[in-house]
Amino acid sequence: MAQLHQTFPTPSPSAIASYSYTDIAAGTGMTQLYLFSSTDSVASDYHLGGNVVYSSEIPKVVTTAVDFDLSRFNLPKDIKGTAIFQLCYLIGGASGSAYATCKLQHVRGVSVTDIVTVITPTKNFGVSGVMNLQMVVPHTHFKKGDILRLNIDGTSIGNGVFNVYIDPKSRASAPVTITNSNIFIPFRIDL
Repeated sequence: MAQLHQTFPTPSPSAIASYSYTDIAAGTGMTQLYLFSSTDSVASDYHLGGNVVYSSEIPKVVTTAVDFDLSRFNLPKDIKGTAIFQLCYLIGGASGSAYATCKLQHVRGVSVTDIVTVITPTKNFGVSGVMNLQMVVPHTHFKKGDILRLNIDGTSIGNGVFNVYIDPKSRASAPVTITNSNIFIPFRIDL
């Protein structure tokens, strides 16, 4: 009796996802996103991104709301947990004080939904530093094509002006030496 020789393809190795123990325990993967700008011949655009790049602007004067957008999602994603927003700032102007309202938003087409809002403490003219703000993010689902946005709106009291420093490379911009504003987003891990 003849034997049949059947060849089976060797399976390719499975991808191995690596997460920190604390990410697994919390069920989230904290992703650090930097605030930065790009400029073309028409205007400046404001972004969130994971790469440490040079920003076109280092200080951004926030007299009206500024939107920092992450690129559109290529796959569905979920966020949930506590986001940490590290905001490098300087209160400029001639006198007075200022504060900022910071919103994490879900953008789907032309629809914008606020996910969570925090308001910074009011700071006096000439004060600079880094604020660490916590944002408790409810479960939010992003479909393919949706955008995660950080909206920052400065409010002046007297002549104070809220300046945000947005250089991932953290180049000094006198009198501020730390300029890399960033946010840690808690993406849900499917285990």
